[in-house]
Amino acid sequence: FSFSLAQSLQHDLSLGLQLYQLGQYAQALPLFQKATQEDPQNYEAFYLLGQDELALGLLTAAKSTFTVALRLNPTFPSTYVALAQVDAALYRSGGDPLKGELDQALLILHQGEQVAPHYAPLYLWEGVILSLQNHPHQALQVLQHSLKLTPTAAAASAIGDVELRLGNLEAATAAYRQATQLDPKDPHLQVRLGTLLLLGGHLHQAIAELNQAIVLSPGDAEAWARLGDAYYALKNWKQAGLCYAQTVALSPLDYPDAYYHLGRIELLLHHPHKARFDLTKAVVLDPHNPDYRYWLGQADQALGDLAGAKAQYQEALKLDPHYLPAQQALS
Repeated sequence: FSFSLAQSLQHDLSLGLQLYQLGQYAQALPLFQKATQEDPQNYEAFYLLGQDELALGLLTAAKSTFTVALRLNPTFPSTYVALAQVDAALYRSGGDPLKGELDQALLILHQGEQVAPHYAPLYLWEGVILSLQNHPHQALQVLQHSLKLTPTAAAASAIGDVELRLGNLEAATAAYRQATQLDPKDPHLQVRLGTLLLLGGHLHQAIAELNQAIVLSPGDAEAWARLGDAYYALKNWKQAGLCYAQTVALSPLDYPDAYYHLGRIELLLHHPHKARFDLTKAVVLDPHNPDYRYWLGQADQALGDLAGAKAQYQEALKLDPHYLPAQQALS
């Protein structure tokens, strides 16, 4: 009986883990639940169940499950990290009223550091929590310690995020460059690095990184949008237009700035009908942006629709009474 039970347990955990790794969290859930019922003393079963519940957003259940896993094996450092992740997720879902969740996360991480003082993810998450608590300098120290213990892209990118919050664009860029070197196959890191290079005015370097992101993930609309920004800054209207067109094809509702820039380019190339079409989409997606209103007015004016242009300029001034281009256009 015990042999059959062990076989059944191993089968459930193995199949559940395969489903989890494929992102099929709902299908994995009953298998992990069954495993914890088959062997209530198996901390691995509870740990995997907690990870699956966390992935499904079942935060209260995940916290309870990880607490059981920790009780069964207090020497497994990943469980301390997992509990901190749950607390961070609870904070993010609830906002300021749940700031106590961050204090709990720090407490559990410090306990984990006593158990496994050289386990880098503990310090990585301590840095993340400290950053959420608006202690960026303390967060940097802890994140750098994590990176020193075990160089990972997660630690390097977390350092980059904190440096950017502190206004240190060059340091943030350097951190993300290190992150891409540690994990060269992650397109999101490439996009982030390209965006930071773009902010720093390093347009050709930004284009190289963003092109690499697109090679890794051709369907990444964010990469196409930021690549369009780089070409736009270089006044390469043709390439910029192609990139923005690809952005809105991949994600029609998420990038009003892409429609806006497409409209600007179409005005420059003397295609006012196309410009009005795309600028109207930008305004629909973000009706509170005075730039979008003003340039839709410019498209209307180019088409001879002076009443439409006047209405857009007036809307721009409602949004920003000091918006000089609209004032000049009306006068």
